[in-house]
Amino acid sequence: MFRRCLFVALSLVSIALPVLAQIETPAQRAFQQTMSSVRDDGNIPGLVAIAFDPDGVYLSVQGKRRFDRPDKVQGTDRFHIGSNIKSMTATLLAIAVERGRLSWETELQALFPDTPMHPAYRRVTVEQLLHHRAGIVSLPDLAALAQVPAFAGDPQQQRAAFAGWALQLPPETHIGVFNYSNGGYALAGAIVDRVSGTRFEAGLKQQLLRPIGSRAEFGWPAAQSPKQPWGHYEIDGQLIATDPADPQFLFPVWLRSAGDLSISLLDYASYVMLHVEAACGRPRLLSAQAFERMHAVPDSVDGEAYSMGWSELELEGGVQVSTHSGSAGNFYTTAAYDHQCERGIVVMVNSGSERAATAVESAVFDFMAQE
Repeated sequence: MFRRCLFVALSLVSIALPVLAQIETPAQRAFQQTMSSVRDDGNIPGLVAIAFDPDGVYLSVQGKRRFDRPDKVQGTDRFHIGSNIKSMTATLLAIAVERGRLSWETELQALFPDTPMHPAYRRVTVEQLLHHRAGIVSLPDLAALAQVPAFAGDPQQQRAAFAGWALQLPPETHIGVFNYSNGGYALAGAIVDRVSGTRFEAGLKQQLLRPIGSRAEFGWPAAQSPKQPWGHYEIDGQLIATDPADPQFLFPVWLRSAGDLSISLLDYASYVMLHVEAACGRPRLLSAQAFERMHAVPDSVDGEAYSMGWSELELEGGVQVSTHSGSAGNFYTTAAYDHQCERGIVVMVNSGSERAATAVESAVFDFMAQE
């Protein structure tokens, strides 16, 4: 009964957003206070969050779009989710698998037959790539991205050019060893271009987000409108707003499938609920087997419990939790849910500082650990 009521309640949240934010039940008040503490502890300008547990659904919308301006964050504002797009990229490839366009065991040499590649990559599978076990260049930060050549053309052409560049490099690690790789998920975007019948950007919106009633935009939120949250970083305790047009903060378009999407709280929560519902025996859009495959952790000696865009953890008492955090340095998003459909939470903030990340993750895991 709780699960059925939960799905109904979350579907009504988007209709009653302004009302829900003002509800003053003790549990809602406690959630608001917790999120206020997150802002204080993390020196965070603005925050949006949604959570559920057996007692209800909770929402928090607070703070400013930019630390030095009066505009308040709205529940419909978009936040940059960084690497949390990786799960979406994997889900988009799962759709292609179920449509017979490829399999999880399809090898890179079959997907890029016209692309010269290092011999070590030829037998790497799509599944290994999405598990970060393909040895592809990791590109962990802006300094590493600056070493990648500039590619010409539209986003699809640039992803193809990136694939041609990355696949000629020697592997950073042995194939099969976990090595978190933004480059690997950029390559996954190039695979979507080749197998989905459309370019990655259109595929994500039309094949994944639109069917679940969600919308999103690539790039920084304030790049589309100044009346959106600005990202912030911190130096010596001082917040600095990042100009969404500043070239030093612009990601190359070929990296979109690895970490460059802006989305509202409820649109992102709707995507997370796609995975929650599957874990609770109510799969949509894809088969139960597809979701199980995406959340399966490969056997390995390194013990890294990473599936396809999710970390798979076990809390005290044996509760299984899927979680992931994403940040491009000036926003931070964490999502988590348990596989018993008892608890789930999404927190999105417009600061990417270490303080902000610590405050967000501490609150998320405190919430998930409650009994």
